[in-house]
Amino acid sequence: MGRSWSVRNIDGNYPDFKKGVPLEVTTAWLDKWGHRLSDDFVIKGYESVDEGNDDIPDAGWKRGDILEWLAKYDIKPKGYATKLLYLNSLRLL
Repeated sequence: MGRSWSVRNIDGNYPDFKKGVPLEVTTAWLDKWGHRLSDDFVIKGYESVDEGNDDIPDAGWKRGDILEWLAKYDIKPKGYATKLLYLNSLRLL
């Protein structure tokens, strides 16, 4: 957050971020907006869960983990896409 005590929230449905004050958001919110948060933000309790325990991306995986998995297989998506779009494209592989 730098020197400021508050930062306007990206999503108007949530209050602004205030330094030192935790703000609880949904997993869907983090999937959508988490990539826009700087390293100044601390995210707790947001972990990937492999639902099939098969090392293949599914709905329990975070977007960043899906991108890492794709990079292992030299798959480089163009532009920005949501987690859902990545999961749908994996079904085509």
